Amino acid sequence: AAQISTLPISLFYFHQFPSYFWLSGLTVIPLSTVALYSGIILLLTDWIPYVGNIFGFICYSSLFFIFLFVFTVQSLPFSLISGFWIEGWEMLLWYAVILTISLFLIFPKKLLFYSAAFLVLASASKQVLMLYQSTDQEKVFVYKIHKGTVLDFIKGHRTTVISDTATSNAKLAFVRKNNLVANRVLLKEFSLKLYRDSLFNDKVFVSKGGFIRFGETSFLIPNVVTLENNFQSNQRLSADYLLIRGNPKINEIEKLEEIYNFNCLLFDASNN
Repeated sequence: AAQISTLPISLFYFHQFPSYFWLSGLTVIPLSTVALYSGIILLLTDWIPYVGNIFGFICYSSLFFIFLFVFTVQSLPFSLISGFWIEGWEMLLWYAVILTISLFLIFPKKLLFYSAAFLVLASASKQVLMLYQSTDQEKVFVYKIHKGTVLDFIKGHRTTVISDTATSNAKLAFVRKNNLVANRVLLKEFSLKLYRDSLFNDKVFVSKGGFIRFGETSFLIPNVVTLENNFQSNQRLSADYLLIRGNPKINEIEKLEEIYNFNCLLFDASNN
């Protein structure tokens, strides 16, 4: 009951659901009760020979089997279903579903049953609609990562992520996870390292060095050495977006306009 009552909040904030909560509750609740009472008795009888040892062993064993069972359940297939993304009003909608179903179990009226079915259908329809609308999406995200550069180029349900070599895969996953779920990125991603890896696909994506073309939009991400050397060059490079990273020595924005032709200037968190 506690897990069901917190289900909408869990989906809204954590975007995941433990599928074996009912199995864990059957074991964890009795064992935690034993651990609690044996621990209290242990505090009261620790000074009595042998008695404290007995209740200490009971408390320790209860906690040991609680952790053992929880980690065993966690290792089962599909123990945690993730990838949910609901809005605030959908969270309230699901609370209405839970309330309506609870009332139906107490007062089995057809109106309550149809009301619950309608609410579930409304939420499911919204999810299907968002999934369909995201099929043709084209979005670019520049993340705020301290001393790092990470960009996601989302096309439909797939993304190409470009990151600097200093940003670990674990940090990439942590920073990007919720955003990818919100944008319905379901397919395996392409991962590239900035200035090191290249990818050519004339229809969707091109990446070479610091130049990126995503559809009809171009991005230029010069490294610090290239940027400072370009100040000495008469060549003027063009891109829709110019991303400055790595904390280069730039005293005036106007100097960038002398060597780059861009529509929008971006700074990420790799700059001080």
